Amino acid sequence: MSRTGPTIGTAYPYTRGVQALPGGAAQGGLHKMIQKVTEKRARQREEAAQHVAGDYLTDERIAAQVGICRRTLGYWKRRPDFAARVDAVRAAYHAQITAEFMARAPGFAQNDTNLHRK
Repeated sequence: MSRTGPTIGTAYPYTRGVQALPGGAAQGGLHKMIQKVTEKRARQREEAAQHVAGDYLTDERIAAQVGICRRTLGYWKRRPDFAARVDAVRAAYHAQITAEFMARAPGFAQNDTNLHRK
């Protein structure tokens, strides 16, 4: 492997090797590959946010289930955008549970946040 990185046809092609091709022949393929990786990572982040918000699995179990390493999950948890997504998921869980409780519990006002019997 050279200092500039691997070339096309090796296990880990990336932009430096692709841009060296005449006419950018592999640019379309690279774009699709990057898009797939980005979409996969977005799905992993969303799944991890759901598990972190649920707060019923350890970080090791979440990472294994999502398909990332524990350190990656720790990095994501320190990012403000991931923390905001976890908070949004928790709020949605809370709203859903509250709505289901209110629908099943006669004698409680729908808009009562203190949940005291009327």
